[in-house]
Amino acid sequence: MGGTVLFACTDANPEWVRAWAEARYPAWNWLFLAADFTKLQKWRAGLGSAFDQLPLHVELESAARRLKQPYLRWLAELGHRHPEPAWWASRISERNTALSPLFEDVCRLEAARNLIRDANGPVMIVAENPALLDTLDRADWLRSRPRLRPYFAKVPAWLPVDLARVVISHIRYSRVVNFGMRVAQLCKIALSARLGGIAQLPVACVKPILMHTYLDESAFRPDGEFHDRYFPGLAELLQKEGYQVLVLPVMFNVKRSLRQAWAWTKSSSSRFVNPYALYHLADYVFALRIASRATHLPEGPLKFEGNDLSAMVRRENERTAFSVLTSILYLRLPLRLREQGIACSALLAEFENMIPEKMLIHGFREHSPDTELIGFQHGALYPHLLCNFTPPEERDIAPMYDRVVCNGQFFRDILVAEGLAPERAVVGAALRYRHLWEYEATISCGRPMHSVDVFVPLPLMLPAGVELLEKLLGAFATSTSLRILLKAHPLSSVDALLKAADVVTLPAHFRTTDDPTGVILPRARLVVGLSTSTMLEALASGVPVIRVGQEGALMLDTLGFFDDLPPPVYSGRELARETDRLLALSAEELEKISQRGREIVANSFRRCDELGLRVFLPVIGKAKKDDVPQKAAGN
Repeated sequence: MGGTVLFACTDANPEWVRAWAEARYPAWNWLFLAADFTKLQKWRAGLGSAFDQLPLHVELESAARRLKQPYLRWLAELGHRHPEPAWWASRISERNTALSPLFEDVCRLEAARNLIRDANGPVMIVAENPALLDTLDRADWLRSRPRLRPYFAKVPAWLPVDLARVVISHIRYSRVVNFGMRVAQLCKIALSARLGGIAQLPVACVKPILMHTYLDESAFRPDGEFHDRYFPGLAELLQKEGYQVLVLPVMFNVKRSLRQAWAWTKSSSSRFVNPYALYHLADYVFALRIASRATHLPEGPLKFEGNDLSAMVRRENERTAFSVLTSILYLRLPLRLREQGIACSALLAEFENMIPEKMLIHGFREHSPDTELIGFQHGALYPHLLCNFTPPEERDIAPMYDRVVCNGQFFRDILVAEGLAPERAVVGAALRYRHLWEYEATISCGRPMHSVDVFVPLPLMLPAGVELLEKLLGAFATSTSLRILLKAHPLSSVDALLKAADVVTLPAHFRTTDDPTGVILPRARLVVGLSTSTMLEALASGVPVIRVGQEGALMLDTLGFFDDLPPPVYSGRELARETDRLLALSAEELEKISQRGREIVANSFRRCDELGLRVFLPVIGKAKKDDVPQKAAGN
């Protein structure tokens, strides 16, 4: 039995699994292949100290570094196999590792192989994704070992009281159920937008520019002024140059109802485009057809690195079926704008290389080919956020902007090194980072008084936030002398995080804030974070940082491009120890960190001067048809 491998689902009862396993072998290694930190803690408590957990994070990071480029090339090959809009509307092709676990599960396959190969004795594999267990069960390298697939390897638990949870778990990923849920959601969004009021588009637009951006609650100013988080100050520049800016908003994390949010856009001094006032019934049917097709892609053999990924790809398609209907409708928006007599000089949108952008780009290529397409790399980049990168093998087929404006030379160099065509990448003003130069000026006059010991910018994704919060509480719950400040991601909330973490109240020395990051950083002695671009801002501001790593998931670490930083910490104890070290740094050591920050600002972020701002202006009359990839067929 020494080489036996036992499979279990994360939703199983760990006490029952332990009793079942101990009846067959007294001591086990176990491996947790999932990102959910709450479930990891449940399994640690349930299995107890007699079961030895194999550490995953080192092998997982190593697998991600090795597999990243082969995986992107594999997806490019699949893209050549499926030259149609539905492929670019799929989560598989988008490779957004913040939303889709497919690449992470591929890395877990390799990490599991290495850890099981080196383990002594039997190994229990606990995974959240049953398709991952199926793929492991069929892996060639595991065939020589005895394998146990008891009942709890496929369903959440044995007890009848949990049968409802079993049924829900299986129904949740049904295409039929997803279809109903997503269509209902789309109807609600469209109806709210129309009932909120339809602002009439101008009869005669002078050099119109469509600006795609996201609106959270902070965007709605009482006086009707629109605060754009993604393109601050750019609309004013464009208007001075004689352009008319039409804002295409995405409502996200608004506290008011969608109907009220759209009603606000009518009274705003900015001109908003309500796409749901333009779409026809045929457009909704078209979107459903494209989404349905996307759930069946890719087709054909799906071998990668010796593993058959068919089951994992099918599971991911079922999980995300019909989830991007609002984005698919963008394929028809340029056509409807043209019918209104609006020929956009340019499209300005965020560059994250995600599905909404690809749908807009594809739609403009098809229906308004003279529109210049400009993307703005508005935030930081993460080595493992694969959607940010386009391999060279995909250049001739992927929907891509005519021009990608980068925050600074450092980011341009990364994007080009990762495969973006050099002629498309330019350096422009870092619109969202003006505060870095203001902070630099305060340092030159002496550091400001600190009122925050530990500033914690929380990540957008709840699983990462839950793990970070658990480790913060483990490190600082009793450290009442420390002033700890939490700030939610603009598109999330602290309340949502506390609910997900099942935390009723925070300790008294933990406070929350909605203040801008640029206001907080000058007052902070230390920044602790996980999967947030604020970590780069902090480092650029000369503030010491601690990166917290996830034990079962890939780090979305914007500081991963810097090799001279201390490694991440993975436990509350490590976090407390590193905090004590950094808070005790001498003035000379702090000055070295400040100097490093000034170097990062100089290399990574371009000042918002006139030349940097003018990079965003369209190049009127530029011939683009020969400079862009061929349009995908099928639209």
